[in-house]
Amino acid sequence: MYESHRHRNPDQHCPAQAATGAPFGNLCKDPRLTFVGLSRRYLALRRSPLAGRATRYTIGSIVAAVVSEIAFAACFGGGLGTTPSTVIAFVAGAIPNWTLNRRWAWRRTGRLNFRREVAGYALTSVVSLVAAAVATGWVNHWVHSLTHDHTIRVIMVTAAYLATYGVLFVAKFAVYEMVIFTERRRPEPAG
Repeated sequence: MYESHRHRNPDQHCPAQAATGAPFGNLCKDPRLTFVGLSRRYLALRRSPLAGRATRYTIGSIVAAVVSEIAFAACFGGGLGTTPSTVIAFVAGAIPNWTLNRRWAWRRTGRLNFRREVAGYALTSVVSLVAAAVATGWVNHWVHSLTHDHTIRVIMVTAAYLATYGVLFVAKFAVYEMVIFTERRRPEPAG
């Protein structure tokens, strides 16, 4: 059904036009937007180093989120306040997160660049920690005004903790990729 774009008339039929029934004019003439063209772009992206890092970062973030979420639910459900629960959960997730990101996602080994890697990671982490503490504190206050049921409060505040990290997920990847774990090279001397 999907032929090479070289062997068919682009005005005749395109997958986008078939799916919607609407003509797309020049959009369907672009071979990069055909099924074959999009498939090739997807496969090329999958093989790129950036996609590998993004995939490993996602897996590492899921591991850290699960560890953090369990720690937060246990602490908050056990009677600790939102701030101490957030700090404990943050530390519990930050340890595997650092190791998985530095060594596995970005494949950094050897000597640390203290200012960029350690201080940069710490600063990013503190921003995440503060955002989570503010979000969980606000949701706890809001839910407390609605109900005094402890189980509902634990579920809602724990969901707020997870949502905060979900929102920060993409921003943290960008900071890790462009600043913290980037490979800085000195410019080649002219000559």
